Amino acid sequence: MALRPAYTKVTSLVSIIVMLFILLIAIDTIPNGLWVIVLIILIPFILLNLYYLISSIEGSSVVKRFLNEIQKIDFNNFPLPYEASIYDYSIVDIKYYGSRGGSYIGTDSFSGPRLGKIQGTVNLAEIVSDNLLIRENDTQGEFKGKVIKFDDGKYKGVMIIPLYTNLRDMRISETLGDEHDSAIFDIEISSCKITGNITVLARNKARSYRVELVGRLEHIEVKKIIYKGDQGSFSFDLSPCKPLLAIIDEHNLSVNNIVSELEKNNGNFDSEIIIGYRNGALSLKFVIDRPISKDLIKEVPI
Repeated sequence: MALRPAYTKVTSLVSIIVMLFILLIAIDTIPNGLWVIVLIILIPFILLNLYYLISSIEGSSVVKRFLNEIQKIDFNNFPLPYEASIYDYSIVDIKYYGSRGGSYIGTDSFSGPRLGKIQGTVNLAEIVSDNLLIRENDTQGEFKGKVIKFDDGKYKGVMIIPLYTNLRDMRISETLGDEHDSAIFDIEISSCKITGNITVLARNKARSYRVELVGRLEHIEVKKIIYKGDQGSFSFDLSPCKPLLAIIDEHNLSVNNIVSELEKNNGNFDSEIIIGYRNGALSLKFVIDRPISKDLIKEVPI
């Protein structure tokens, strides 16, 4: 997988300023015109960052024009004034560590074949059922699912990414334990709500009991603690429990930028994010935490 830096207007501008500053120091300190060598080395990086800066600004402008035209956003009756295409997309942000100890977030995206063309009024609920976005610690993240994209015309490059956390309704009852510790985990899932009860059967080495929601895609795994503590009942709401929509230009495409767009209208999210649903990508992990012995763990797909 070929990663590229997750360029934004800010990072591109800062990079250009830093490289120009380095060039000025080279001109002032390197004798005999050898600073020209430094210039030749820096020019490709300056031009690359300048390209991303201009593309990012233009992309944001196109998105604003699109939003002004459609005026009102309705998830179930979303207006598409021009023909667009549906694609299956994978987007991943990964933290890359350099050989000298530095790091940056690299972004890679892959589009599958076009699944169809659409225009007019669209019910986004019909294409959101297998869309999942996960992110850990405000850095690494991954998205997989269907998006709508304008391939040409006045809104070329604009992408519409719908998300909706709507888990399958189900009941789970799992007994976890060994000869020292054991407990029954009774769980009920209903859309965005997870309720449960933990009943301890035997306790010798156990310190606490934990339930985690796990989101796992090809490159990233995110764990979100649903409950941690002693035996008893608990309830957890996955928020925001409503349809979400990120409208973004392809030049600004990254998981972190998608999250930023979602947060504009929904407030800041937790550092560990699991939004949406994808068959086979989510599970509940039950844990009996034991400080002086190996933890007891069982994972159940949901």
